[in-house]
Amino acid sequence: SKRAYILGKLINLNLFRDRSTNEEKVRKQIITTRLYIIVFLIILIILVLYTSLNKKSITIELNLLNLNEYTELEMKYKNTLICPCNDISIEYNKFIDIKLLYHEICYSDFVSKQWFNYLYNDQTINDRNYHSTASAQFQTLSSLCKLTQDTLNTSLIQFYSTKFISGQLISSQSFQNQFNLIIELFQKSVPQTFKRTLDMIHGIIHANFYMTVYQTNWKFTILERKNFSPIYSNPIIYNQTCNCGTSSKCFQPLIIDNTILDGLGIGCYPVQTMLQSSLQCLYNQTCLNLILSYFRFNQFSNNINNTFEILKSQSEYGRNETVESMVNRLFVDQWYINHSYENYYKQCKPTLCTYSYIQYFNIFYIITTILGLYGGLTNLLKLILPFIIKIIFKLFSKTKIHIQQYHQNTN
Repeated sequence: SKRAYILGKLINLNLFRDRSTNEEKVRKQIITTRLYIIVFLIILIILVLYTSLNKKSITIELNLLNLNEYTELEMKYKNTLICPCNDISIEYNKFIDIKLLYHEICYSDFVSKQWFNYLYNDQTINDRNYHSTASAQFQTLSSLCKLTQDTLNTSLIQFYSTKFISGQLISSQSFQNQFNLIIELFQKSVPQTFKRTLDMIHGIIHANFYMTVYQTNWKFTILERKNFSPIYSNPIIYNQTCNCGTSSKCFQPLIIDNTILDGLGIGCYPVQTMLQSSLQCLYNQTCLNLILSYFRFNQFSNNINNTFEILKSQSEYGRNETVESMVNRLFVDQWYINHSYENYYKQCKPTLCTYSYIQYFNIFYIITTILGLYGGLTNLLKLILPFIIKIIFKLFSKTKIHIQQYHQNTN
């Protein structure tokens, strides 16, 4: 049958056939062929397993066309994708924009010259009451508004000119994380710097016992009214407990017509007093009317149309927030911050990208590896195996002779 014919061919397969007709030699050639096939198959299996299980790193280099292409690559190869920037130094203003909404007090009538004049009364400048200091307090508030805005404008100019250093294009997530850190640092550092400067000025003024022109912190005292009598200075005491000689933060609530005006008061220094004040009264028409009536007989207020409007909008920080708290955030009610990853990409200008991935099984790689080794492997086996078979037969023949001699001797 056909099956028996094929089986007989395989059994008698001889890859090492030559012109010899010696049966012993032909038998050795057939055995060598069988060994050759077995060894070849074993080596082939080992090669297939090795090449299929062996990891291979593949690196691809390509020209980057646009941001969408980068986004797709970043999703697939985010751990190995590298796209060098053509411009590694990018100013913040190229991809960041900041707008600020300040507290409404800084745009209101209460920081206007008209309001200062309405409150001013030079006849009571040394009376140590609200008449003498009200104008100075609101002028201080106006100055603080302007100082904080100037500080922020200057800081923003410096911020925008700061350069973002990036040797390669970073992912949108990494960009977002770094952007958040940059903005957080800016929002903290600018108010802190301003506060340190303001605290230092307050400390210098108080440590040197400077007397205000309104004598709200120190007052002159003459014990004897005669020529060359010494003049003494004594600290003012508020609320019967707070001494301006030891503290600059004394504060006494303002009372008009037996009514306490929420948030307003008098103290050692107009600046410190305003910082401890709140703007609650300026949101209340009844409270504002008390102030207007309190100053209506001033020499300046008689010539001013007192159509001052109360503050209307609601700040998220609350009406009872102190001015000091507002200063600590530089009167900023809201930060509007925009950033553009697309603009950053355009400034980075990447044109070439490389990425790599690990390849575990590639049929073409396996086939080419085996084909590459096939010629050398077959030649090597055909060279070595006949020699090995020859040695084995010699050893077997010698062993057989020794056994026969042993049996003859024993017999």
